[in-house]
Amino acid sequence: MSFFKNSMAYSLISLLMLLSANAYSADSQAELNQLRKQIKIQNASLNKRNSHLNALSKQTQKTDRSLSKIAARLTNTNALINNVEQDLDKLVKAEKSLQRDKRRQQNILAAQIETSYLTGDNDYLKLLLNQQNSSEIERSLVYYEHLNAARASSITELNLTLTALAANQLEQEKTKQQLIKIKIAQQQEKQNLEQQKRQ
Repeated sequence: MSFFKNSMAYSLISLLMLLSANAYSADSQAELNQLRKQIKIQNASLNKRNSHLNALSKQTQKTDRSLSKIAARLTNTNALINNVEQDLDKLVKAEKSLQRDKRRQQNILAAQIETSYLTGDNDYLKLLLNQQNSSEIERSLVYYEHLNAARASSITELNLTLTALAANQLEQEKTKQQLIKIKIAQQQEKQNLEQQKRQ
């Protein structure tokens, strides 16, 4: 009887253990399934996040390249502005030199006209009509020829200087307009750069 009781007890214990194991196994399976679902959800979320990060990374690289290009254009624009400003400085210096030449040439021409006036406009004609001493006539004729040649040369030189001055001033105006356009373009590039940086 005792053997039977023990055997029964063992069987009962074995049955309880088996039931307990099955119950534990069912709970574990449910937990495992739940865990797998959470892992799938986390993986999907990570994949989505990684995809978004990759897109952001590509956009950042694109923006970096764009910023580099804008920065390079700004550097080129600064160099161009320096070159144009140097050209303008040269034109201004050349204008000052031409203005000095113009004043000098005007003074020479004024002196020649004054000399011509003081010697008298009609002296050349009187000299030919009087026909006094031939050597004096010849000397006077040479003097008048030199005076007229010098005056003609001064007038030509002054006209060339005035033409050069007008061309210089026109070139200065063109250069100033070019400089304004370059600076406007530079300002737009700077605004683009700031906008890209903000993005």
